[in-house]
Amino acid sequence: MKGEYKTKEQLIDELVEMRQRVAELEAADTERVRAEQAIPERRIWLPVAGMFVLLCILVWLNEIVDLPHLLLGAPHTPINWREAIIEMVLIAGVGLFVVLRLIRDITERKRAEQAVRRQRDELAARAGILSATLRTMDLDELLDIILNEVLAFLQVEFGSIHLVQGNEVVLRCWRGLSDAFRAHVLSFSADDPPDWMRELRVIHEWLSQQGLTPDFAKRDGIQAWAGIPLCLPARKGEAGEWLGTILAGSRRYEALSEDEVRALEAMADQVALAIDHARTYRQAQERLARLQTLRDIDRAIIQQLDLREVLHVVLERVPKELGADAAAISLLDEGQLRPKIFAMRLQDGTFVEEEVFTLAENLLHWFVERQKPVIIYDLTQDPRVQMHRGRIRNDRLISYLGVPLIVHDRTIGIFHIMAAKPKVFADEDVGFFCTMAGQVAIAIENARLYEAVKQELTERKRAEEELQRTLAKLREALGGIIQTVALTVETRDPYTAGHQRRVADLARAIANEIGLPEEQIDGIRMAGLIHDLGKIGVPAGILSWPGQLNDLQFGLIKMHSQIGYDILKTVEFPWPVAQIVLQHHERLDGSGYPQGLSGDEIMPEARILAVADVVEAMASRRPYRPPRGLDKALEEISQHRGVLYDAEAVDACLKLFIEKGFEFE
Repeated sequence: MKGEYKTKEQLIDELVEMRQRVAELEAADTERVRAEQAIPERRIWLPVAGMFVLLCILVWLNEIVDLPHLLLGAPHTPINWREAIIEMVLIAGVGLFVVLRLIRDITERKRAEQAVRRQRDELAARAGILSATLRTMDLDELLDIILNEVLAFLQVEFGSIHLVQGNEVVLRCWRGLSDAFRAHVLSFSADDPPDWMRELRVIHEWLSQQGLTPDFAKRDGIQAWAGIPLCLPARKGEAGEWLGTILAGSRRYEALSEDEVRALEAMADQVALAIDHARTYRQAQERLARLQTLRDIDRAIIQQLDLREVLHVVLERVPKELGADAAAISLLDEGQLRPKIFAMRLQDGTFVEEEVFTLAENLLHWFVERQKPVIIYDLTQDPRVQMHRGRIRNDRLISYLGVPLIVHDRTIGIFHIMAAKPKVFADEDVGFFCTMAGQVAIAIENARLYEAVKQELTERKRAEEELQRTLAKLREALGGIIQTVALTVETRDPYTAGHQRRVADLARAIANEIGLPEEQIDGIRMAGLIHDLGKIGVPAGILSWPGQLNDLQFGLIKMHSQIGYDILKTVEFPWPVAQIVLQHHERLDGSGYPQGLSGDEIMPEARILAVADVVEAMASRRPYRPPRGLDKALEEISQHRGVLYDAEAVDACLKLFIEKGFEFE
């Protein structure tokens, strides 16, 4: 079926069949030529026919003038004019029949030869395209082969192939077109392409004739041209997808017959399928290359902290197969008016570390203010990028993509991509290079930060010792202040004198047994020294009340955690002291106060302090009861391990007293 999708095996079988048919036609043509050379019929038929006509004329003359009597003197025979006229008519008719038959035979042979030759050429072109499809999946190579086969089949000197890329129809391959011609057909909008791109047309127009041939084509002397659309086969219920168009032309007015173009149209489905397969393969390869490139660049630049090394690594790894025949990075100065650092990789791999092209001010502001990519299809026609070095011009860089390097909403530079062939950067290309530019910008910023850190490193080292000494003094002063605050609390509650210090010591020992970091242990100890600071806000009479406290009195006592937090929350401690003080009476099951927190809502430091507070409080005397003793205290935390008290803190506390002989001072 025309335009049917075929497997590789089917294509191979079709190619073999085409080649066999071409071989048969060539063999038949060769045999014909050999036969003509052995028996030159056309050269023999005419003399034979002439001799036959001459013989007829002699016979007729004999009837009229009696040749034997005239030439040999034989007795004269009377002329029968009636018979002579009849013979003359018959002889003339036979002669005319022979000549006409000869002419018709030659004409038919000519037509047959032309038909066979056209069929052979068409099959050869089909076989060439099919062979290329099986031989290569490279889109550019395939387009070159297809265009060469088409031009050879049509025997014309101009040709091009346009393909749909995103929202553009782009010139991808050409032969014989001048620079001026190419400039007019480089790309068209896919939404509104010229009519000859979507419809099969064969145009013959003299150069002086006004018609469909555009002036730029006439300037190249084109008098015959045709557009052959390439469409994928229509699927059920859907229209066939338009892939692009083949354009063929000639300076010869009589070139490009309708039959030849129609024959080429019959190949269009096969050509479209071949291009679609190669295009799909290339897209997959490009996606893989993009991912691999991003991965490689990411791994490479993450190991580099020197700015110039970062630039070199990036430019080395920008893939040429994605259109980056040359690449450059320019970093802007503080005023963002011109590059202060420039690095470029040329097509031959040479690196240049000096500015080799300049950007127009309006283009530079576009990168800085709009922070959008800029695409220039033809650098030779756009003055906004001025190349002022001969070796750059000699590289014939044509298409350009510029992407801003942005860090924290600020443009720090520009990533330049340049292609040596006309290229329309599709959305996927632009997206890839924008992603890459994001990587590069981060790497550049990291390298700059590293440079800044390196410059400050010596200064920091000198200041570090002084800072440590100052910190030690501050800690000593803070410790003294906390001790003073703790003593202040104890003067109001003489029955609990030393309670905060002992709780702090036990809490520190528990934290150390658990294996907490030293810094966290210091915070627990400091919080323990002032965990009852809030009792400053509780009446002294209640604190020393000898009997059982009523609900109102106990409610006032319970406020001391919140009061302590309110006092400490504005103090800038290096540890969360205020939160620890607030939560040291919370319990795992939510029965504590003041917030009724439970489980992981309670800070680890507060859980440790809670265990130490309960053990010390139960083991010590209070105004309203005698001491219950250490055994009762340890029994309390054991019975409620994991219910009221943190299991890990309880285990560490029991181990301290039972196995390691910990004692309160």
